[in-house]
Amino acid sequence: MNGVFPAVDDGVGVVVDGGLKVRNVSKEDMDKEWPYEKIDKSIALCKLRKEKGKMVCMCSPDDDDPCGANCINRLTRIECRKSCPCGKLCQNNRLQEQKCAHVEVFQTDKKGKGLRTLEPIHRDDLVYEYCGEIIDLEEFNRRTMEYEEEGRHHFYFMALDSETVIDATKKGAVSRFINHSCDPNCETQKWTVKGQTRIGFYAIKDIQKGEEITFDYKFERYGEIAQPCYCGSSKCRGTLGGSNEEKQPSATGTPSMSKKLQRISQKRVMDELKQHLNEICGKKNALGDPHKVSMFVVLLKDLQNPSVYYHKLLDILTNTPSGACLEVFVGNRGVVFLSRMLEHFSNEVPDQEIVLKILLILQRLPVKRTNAFKSSNIINTLYYLCGKGNQSNGERALVEDDQKKKNKEKEEKGSKKRVIDVDDDDGDDDDDDD
Repeated sequence: MNGVFPAVDDGVGVVVDGGLKVRNVSKEDMDKEWPYEKIDKSIALCKLRKEKGKMVCMCSPDDDDPCGANCINRLTRIECRKSCPCGKLCQNNRLQEQKCAHVEVFQTDKKGKGLRTLEPIHRDDLVYEYCGEIIDLEEFNRRTMEYEEEGRHHFYFMALDSETVIDATKKGAVSRFINHSCDPNCETQKWTVKGQTRIGFYAIKDIQKGEEITFDYKFERYGEIAQPCYCGSSKCRGTLGGSNEEKQPSATGTPSMSKKLQRISQKRVMDELKQHLNEICGKKNALGDPHKVSMFVVLLKDLQNPSVYYHKLLDILTNTPSGACLEVFVGNRGVVFLSRMLEHFSNEVPDQEIVLKILLILQRLPVKRTNAFKSSNIINTLYYLCGKGNQSNGERALVEDDQKKKNKEKEEKGSKKRVIDVDDDDGDDDDDDD
């Protein structure tokens, strides 16, 4: 199974289907079982990125649905931690608590092993986490060659981000057996759990007991050989993957598999972004429906995508005229993710154009109170960028600004009271004169 790894022409015969070369893997090879170690939690074999700061939701244990569909953390695909105000009633900890569906591995007719559910699954439910060994691109490159030499026909790589890959080939969860479908009932989602990214399969429709679990690999073919699709759906595309990608040899010859992975992954990211934005914005290049803003905020979380990805998102924010949408954006931690993006593109991956776009967007956000800025840490980042000392100066400046506002409000209230008192006195004098 694989969502990004290109097919390899390993000498297996091909059949021609309408002029397209298709791999012809025998049923014996397809059904061949390779031993693997079952694990329920991924094993990191390389250094992982970890997001800074803790995101505490605003839910209450007295809510009808504590940390349910309206939880701000859940809306932005962040699982709550132990500090959640709902405590043990918190429902937004599915990956941490492994609240997965009851499933079983079974033998399919043409696709080798598959996974099916032993109970009904509701839309948006977590089905299973994708677990394996987390490796960097150098190790990914080594393993692809190793698996080719072993003659494997099933691949279990899934990109975690632009620098790391989950390999469930020799160690993985049963979710490694989830097959492709051109009309799937699940999708993969990246969630932030205790600051780190994890991938789970979530239902996109109600699934009946005994039904096979499937998702769209969105497989990108590299080269001339395609893999046949056996999903059996009425929407079946015939083969895995879109149009052939033309080979682009590097100056040193054939590019490594890690380079191919990066190029294919970036194309896939932009294709998925286009689909998401079409769902959120329609044909307009701006936000228009406040109920879909949380879906947009999620797209800002991952900072490992190509810069063109963020230019597109920032252009949409710039073009958004709706005050209601921008208010929801601020309320759903949009400023927090803009702050992280600002820090990232001013320090780690300098991009002055992105920094300028963020600054212009900040000017037009409807921030009525400073709480949104305080929680986002963006004031510290701005002070640091302006060269006004260390970032703690930003915090002091914000506190001083708050105090000035409070003093001014207090003075205005006092002044208003004195005016009223004077007016009252004037009125009494007039009465006396009468």
